[in-house]
Amino acid sequence: MNIKTSFLILFLLTCESSYSQGDSLRQIDSLSQVLKKPLTDTQKVETLIALAEAYYTNAPSKAMAFCFEAKNLSEKINFQDGLANSYGWLAFLYEQEGKIPQALEYNYKALAISRKAKNKKDEGTILNNIAAIYKNQGKIIEALEFHQRSLKLKKEIGDKGGISSSYNNIGLIYAGQGRIADALEYYSRSLKIEEDLNNADEFRLRS
Repeated sequence: MNIKTSFLILFLLTCESSYSQGDSLRQIDSLSQVLKKPLTDTQKVETLIALAEAYYTNAPSKAMAFCFEAKNLSEKINFQDGLANSYGWLAFLYEQEGKIPQALEYNYKALAISRKAKNKKDEGTILNNIAAIYKNQGKIIEALEFHQRSLKLKKEIGDKGGISSSYNNIGLIYAGQGRIADALEYYSRSLKIEEDLNNADEFRLRS
């Protein structure tokens, strides 16, 4: 599992899982068997993170334990992708527990890695995740700032889907503030992109 895949999963966590419980159990069993085999350190990190992903819905404490194991091994071998993935999952799991300082701490750690790697796509996604936390905490100024920073990066790399998502997120904040004209402007920008991408029906359902 690479860093791009992991952060995409984080960005889509509000979507329904496509796996049934039986599928998840089979996945856990399969990954547990893989973990018993001879693996390189990087392969072990990737397997641990995959196990965390498989466990997070029904056993978040186990997911957390696998994340920390992956983090510690990644630190030991200086595996930056593994660290970024571990930090991203830890941020998400702490957020689900309502431990916002820890969630922000690990998001910022993941952000630092993406910046160092000059990975603007991942950086934009993490900025979006941080913005969402601030929005949920009622820190609207900070949320808007981070959404705008995320939007800027997505424009730089031509990530049309990401740009549309940022426009929609900013529109939601403006709508919550009662700034209806501004909200409609950003919704319209998002819808235009979705129409270009042939996703307009999905956009309307999402909004």
